[in-house]
Amino acid sequence: AGAAPSAEVAPPDEAARAAAGLARPRTDAGVIVEAADSGQTERMSAQAQAEIMAGREDAASEVLVDAVLVGEAHTGETSGVGAIMDAPTAQLGQILTSVDDGWPADEEYERSSVRGFTPASQPLPVPRRPPGAFAAGPQPGVGKFVSGAPKSPPDSAGDVSVITPMRLFCDLAVAGETGLLRFEVPGTIKEIFLVGGAPESVSSSLPSERFGEYLVAKEVLGRGDLELALGMLPHYNGKLGDTLVALGLLRPLDVFRLLSQQVRDRVIDVFGWTEGTFAFFRGTTNPAEGFPLGLDTFEILGAGVVTLPGELLEQRFEPLADYRPVATKHWRVQPEAFRIGPTPRDVLELLDGERTLRAWMDQFSEAEERLTFLRSLYLLLETDLVQLD
Repeated sequence: AGAAPSAEVAPPDEAARAAAGLARPRTDAGVIVEAADSGQTERMSAQAQAEIMAGREDAASEVLVDAVLVGEAHTGETSGVGAIMDAPTAQLGQILTSVDDGWPADEEYERSSVRGFTPASQPLPVPRRPPGAFAAGPQPGVGKFVSGAPKSPPDSAGDVSVITPMRLFCDLAVAGETGLLRFEVPGTIKEIFLVGGAPESVSSSLPSERFGEYLVAKEVLGRGDLELALGMLPHYNGKLGDTLVALGLLRPLDVFRLLSQQVRDRVIDVFGWTEGTFAFFRGTTNPAEGFPLGLDTFEILGAGVVTLPGELLEQRFEPLADYRPVATKHWRVQPEAFRIGPTPRDVLELLDGERTLRAWMDQFSEAEERLTFLRSLYLLLETDLVQLD
């Protein structure tokens, strides 16, 4: 290693190689490389060897992480309301038999939606720990829930057993409201920042619902990778997304897609709440700097209704069984906006106010048909496309 650099003599074909515009062969093992055209070997200069050895020493001091992302199919969501098949009446049998998969046809093979993320085609660079960085691992206070609600009283508040989260989101989306929507049950708080009626971020008091834990649950990150990133947060203004990109664990576009998906999933979770309180603070914005996610509240409503269990819907509709569902005259939103196929409009056009809800439910002998009808009816009622007389 201490040898003085020696003058390097070009092989006979070096001039011809240079004249042809060919690059000099790169080293593989760091000492010897074979010349492709002559079969001879070229020994590197001592200076070049010293540079490579220095590079190896640098590599040995780097933090090794798995930086290759592996694509995964998105399986965490129901794809549509489902088809009502073999309905007792001919009319139902004809028009309530097909529902698309919950996404537009032209997005069937599109991998850039919030359904997943694009895997890296090449291994990303091995991340380096910034100078002066401390040991990996979460630091005190990292990830602690801090409420964004102001001290002033909310503009509106109530109980989710009276005004459902789904109705709240529809009302705020139609009005294009910007503000903070806070849900609370004993032991759990969720705060959703809306911009123009669309969710932009979600914070939760539950550690399991933080973005880092979400990535580990999705097997996008390993536990060690997350702890490394949490330990490095102070060097990147406390932003996990920026930290993951800087460490080479995720690409910027992947962070955007996964964050959008996580926000969407957390909003859908709230639709199943049957108890607790809500409060809306108009005009309150997220103090943390963010960027628009481009989420569609009405698409989220459609995706959310297909996750509701039959038990919840049966309980909701039981005291209303003698009311007659009928389509309203003035629609705030078109049924197609929910992006779950033709079923909402088909059900809407059948509800003429002649039959009671009990009579409609008795029409379905199959549990899946009944569940499909109840999900559609619930969505239409909570978005004011149907009323009960």
